[in-house]
Order: sequence, then structure tokens, then C-alpha cells
Amino acid sequence: MIEYTYGGETWITIFNCKVKDLIKFSKLYFKIVSSYFYAHIERPIIVICSTNRIFSICKPCPKYDRDKDNKFYQLYLLFSIRDRDQEVYIVKNLKKEIGLSIVLIFLSSVFLTGCISEKEEEAKEIKIGCIWPLTGDLAAYGAANKRALELAADIINNKYPDLDLPLAASEGLPNLGGAKIKLVWGDSRGTPEEGKSAAEYLITNEEVIALLGCYQSAVTETASLAAETYGIPFLNPDSSAPKLTERGFKWFWRCTPKAIDWTRNALEFYTDVNEKFGANVRTYGIFNEDTLWGTETGDWLEHWADEFGFEVIERVQYPHETTDLSAEVLKMKQANPDLVHIAGYISDSILFVKTMKENNWLPKMVMSGEMIQMPDFLDALGNDGNYFCLTILFPQDLVTTKALTVKLNEMMDEKYGKTFDDPSARAFTGLFVLADAINRAGSTDPEKINAAFAETNIPGEKMILPWTAIQFDENHQLKAGGYVIQQIQDGEYYTVWPWELATRDLIWPMPRWDER
Repeated sequence: MIEYTYGGETWITIFNCKVKDLIKFSKLYFKIVSSYFYAHIERPIIVICSTNRIFSICKPCPKYDRDKDNKFYQLYLLFSIRDRDQEVYIVKNLKKEIGLSIVLIFLSSVFLTGCISEKEEEAKEIKIGCIWPLTGDLAAYGAANKRALELAADIINNKYPDLDLPLAASEGLPNLGGAKIKLVWGDSRGTPEEGKSAAEYLITNEEVIALLGCYQSAVTETASLAAETYGIPFLNPDSSAPKLTERGFKWFWRCTPKAIDWTRNALEFYTDVNEKFGANVRTYGIFNEDTLWGTETGDWLEHWADEFGFEVIERVQYPHETTDLSAEVLKMKQANPDLVHIAGYISDSILFVKTMKENNWLPKMVMSGEMIQMPDFLDALGNDGNYFCLTILFPQDLVTTKALTVKLNEMMDEKYGKTFDDPSARAFTGLFVLADAINRAGSTDPEKINAAFAETNIPGEKMILPWTAIQFDENHQLKAGGYVIQQIQDGEYYTVWPWELATRDLIWPMPRWDER
């Protein structure tokens, strides 16, 4: 052991290990709550690296008494763990009452024997952290994705030889001794702050080996930052803000297209509408919510509108989770563009439609995203939801011709009384992409999982989505994935563009409220 002197007192180096094992050891004594540690200590704990740089210091500030004999102290986490192979030392005042013999037995059995061997790392259970809005205004997304991920985990963990999906024919992950996937849930509550806290909790308390989530781009941004800090792979199956894969992150991967793609498709669609119907529509209005996703979507809609010769005559940004859009709709009505795009979530889209009807106004066409494919949209609006268009990756009317998708929809309906929608189909796909990478890595080591992500190549016939393949580019972004345009007619969703894929003709323009 190495002695270290601090403030005239002798402190003792306990061990030399890797950061991932430091986290495990810390859990023996510390309860990690958000960005604080609480510990049974009478002196500061200092964590230093081998070059004697201090990473963190706990000042002995009493917080509360659990009982009469134990005081608790607050430790501010002042460091970011970026290199999981960085060797560190824990320096701690060892007092007889903490049970030194227990500590030494623990260290000799785990850390001083070379930490954990590769064989020992073959866990019986692979813990995956899943972060979605399980409560709050967007809880419907979280509930739908939770169902999809539970079904995906069941397929991976048990034998389904009749399903042509990765890992369906085996039981568990064969390259890790049949280890089973365990989903551990974190609730973002729809906010970036809660999303980051959930990620930190799942990494430090639950010891998940990878993270999956989070639907909202703003939440994905903060949660993935936590994963980057701790060196944990993070796979995003359902956020489209371009910025997410432009940060140069090592551990972040995205298996869904960016907003650049579907916003371009929207303007291509209107260009084709002008040509087919002689519509000559040129003016464009944009509603966008004010988080990362809405803002970047609005920016790209403006970009492509200019590129395709349309004029954005009004852009209205509104607060996320607002409950009143009267002023915003009135402002757009006064501008009266030919076309309107809503870059908002499900509750926003419902509120816009209701407010437009209250103001007896509709442009020639209103388009939104895949969120209005959720049952909540037509449940809330009924016939008023007809004739709206949406950009979508998972068109139900097209995928019903794909036997695998039909079977999976039947399984979902039998288990939950629900079928897949666009967000849940992407979340479902995400778990298979992640499990496939872990299995090919043959390890829970993050570096090996990251390397396996780079080699991902899942053919289109082995997924629920109608894509050609899942592969990643040098920025960890999905290489391919196409959108179609659907229109709601008679309470059903029909593909109307590209024209050659249409299952129904586009009704153009939208009938006005008094024409329905």
C-alpha cells in the first residue's frame, strides 16, 4: 500500500483499477443521487489519477442523520470520466469501523486479480438503459415504445425461429453464453434535464452497458452527453435533429434518418403536386416548437423551401408544452400561406387543428410528422383529422405486404391490443441493432461494442421497417432510410407519394371546414 499525506493526516491508497471498476467499487459505500454522492465518512474522499491530478474532492459538510451514530456528507462530482481505461487511485481515510477486512477481501477477489476477466464479464443478464417520456405530455410515446421494446426483448431472449429477425432463432445472445437482455427504464418526463439525470442514474446506479432513447432530440442531446462523459455506447433510434451526429461524439450512434431528409421530401412532394395538379402553390408557413428538434426542423424547412422555389412568408415559433395557440394560429391566418407545416409533437398538432377550426381557417394543405399517426390524433379529432398529410418512415398500408411486419403486428396486437406505429417501429428496430452489436462484440466492453456498431450491416428483409439496410457512416449516422407522404382519408392512413407507391390518390386541396 502507498501512504498519502493530506492536511497532516495519513491517507492510504486502497487500489489501482480501471474507471469502470471504480464505479462498481463506489457503489459499495456511496448512494449516487443525481450529481451528488452521500457517504458514511468523517473525512474528505479524494480521487486522484496516477499523475496526481485531483479529480474530485468531498468536503465534510454534514447533510442529515440516518440514525444517531451516522452522519452523511455531500460530495460534489467535479470530474468527467472520459477514458474508461484511465488508471485511478482512491485515497481514503480508513477507520476500523468501516470494516477494513471486508474491503480487502472485496478488493482481492475483484480488483487485485486483474479486475474482471473476459470470461467473467459474460454476464447472465445484459442491462440496457432505456430513456423515454413515461410521464408528462408525451407519455403516449413512452408507453408505445415501452411495449415495442418489451416485445423485442422477449423475441431476443427466447426462441422464435419463424421470425426472420437478428437473434430471433437463438435464446439470448449466443456469443455471450446465451445472456438475456434486461431493459432498465428511465423516465425523461419530456425534459432535457430529467433525461440527463436518468442517463446518469442508469449508468452509475444500474450499471447498464449501453443506453437507448430518447425520442425528443433535445432530451437525446443531454442524455447522450452523459453517456459520452462516462464512455457508454448510446444508440438513438428516433430523434432527427441533424446536430446530434455533428458533435463528433465517440459513443453516439443514430439508426434513423435526419430532419434534413424528411424536410426535403416534403418540398419535393409539393413540387410534384404543382406539376401534377397545376396547383401553382408557392407560399409557405411554418409552425415549430422551440426545442432543438422543432427549431432545426423549421430551419431545414426554410432551407429546402428556398431551394425548391417556395417563399416562407410566416414562421411562428411557440413554447414547447403550450396549452394555447390562439395567437399563433391567428398570426398565420393573417399571413394566409398556401401551405403550412407543423413541426410539433402530438399534443401540439391536436391543439393546432382544433384552433384552426375555431378560427375557420385552413390553407390548401397542412403537413406534420409521424406523430399524427399515433391513435391519439384521430381519437381526439375524429373526422376533423381527415385530409392532413404526414411524412412517415413506417407506412402501415405499405408494410402490410411484408410478411414479417404482418406477423409482428399480430404479435403486438395479441400481447398489448395495439399495433406498431412509426415511433414504436423505430424503437423496436433500435433494440435489435444494439443487441446485434453486443452479440457480435462478444463482450460487454464498450470499446468492443463501439467497434461492432461500425461494422453493422442488417439487411432490409430482417427488420420491420421498409428500408434497404442498416449501416452507419463515418459520423455514426444511418446511411439510408426513406420517407413517404401519407394522407388521412376516412379515418385511415394512406400513402399518396411517391406517386408510384400510392395506395390512394391525394385529395387536393384539403376541403375547407364548411365543405366537409
